[in-house]
Amino acid sequence: DIIKHEFSNPLRWGIKLRKEETLVQNRTVVYDSVGLGMGQYRYDPVFNTYISDPNGSFVSYSVLSGEKIPNTVIRGSQNITLDMEKFINLSNTVIRFNSRQEFQGQNSGFNHIFQPEISDSSISQSNIFNRFEINFNNIRRLMIWLENSQNFNGLDSRGNNIFYSNEIGFDFNQPLSKILSIRNQSEIRSINVESTVSALRNRNSYGWWNDLEMQMRLNYSLDLDFGLLLGSETGVQKENNFNGNAIGINLSSRILLNEKGRFQTEINYVKVVEENNLTYLPPETFNGFPLGISLRTNSRLTYSISRSISIVMSLNTIDDNRYSNFISFQGEVRAYF
Repeated sequence: DIIKHEFSNPLRWGIKLRKEETLVQNRTVVYDSVGLGMGQYRYDPVFNTYISDPNGSFVSYSVLSGEKIPNTVIRGSQNITLDMEKFINLSNTVIRFNSRQEFQGQNSGFNHIFQPEISDSSISQSNIFNRFEINFNNIRRLMIWLENSQNFNGLDSRGNNIFYSNEIGFDFNQPLSKILSIRNQSEIRSINVESTVSALRNRNSYGWWNDLEMQMRLNYSLDLDFGLLLGSETGVQKENNFNGNAIGINLSSRILLNEKGRFQTEINYVKVVEENNLTYLPPETFNGFPLGISLRTNSRLTYSISRSISIVMSLNTIDDNRYSNFISFQGEVRAYF
């Protein structure tokens, strides 16, 4: 069933909920190598797992296995927006709440959906996502958010995996002049991974990440941003404690080309160190930057040759402990009829 309701003043909300009782054939996830940089996952031998990575060498797909068994499938989402100016005359303030649920299993009790046990073989998947945010929009812009997620994956025939994540953050933007503004985005996050597939996958981390940017709008066609990146992470992996720190810079620019095109480029230089002389860190730490020095660039050009033909080109480079002098290029020609 789908239920929707909306108040235009001051509350807007929508609820979707669908439940099905069906026969489902068991599935298992298979990862297949397609060549360096051609997939969406990379294999991490340290943790014996596949990590989502747009530059990886593997793609995943599910294959049917075993007989059909009765399953309950639940999909739901809730979106609530409250305009505080219309509610209590608090101007330029909006509160939002977003939630999503996706479940498939033989039992659909509350604990199976929201508090699944790692050893429960009756659950195929149970994914929960919640985000609460407050937006203050005036000359200064500020967004504060709380976010948590739980991803239970029982599609691996060897066992189950659960990924927990909790995050609190804020994004602040303050204009300093007509062409200059300062932006600061900070996040504090905790992550916990449990697995019955391999004890190597069990890990947890707690840390923060901060991105401070000076944004310059030089004219209608040129923007330049300069950022300072800082981070810290502590946790446990493979029964070893780790304590790491990161520092780096970010440079980005956007150029409009005679109202026919757009060129944008970004450069990240980040150094990550670990105080206990470990040679690896969990892949979730430091926004995915590994130990050592990382240099990444991303450039994209969009240009309209005519009203019906345009080209899109992108160039990415990575040089770090995972990828040495890695270069990927994509080009498209788009025609509109």
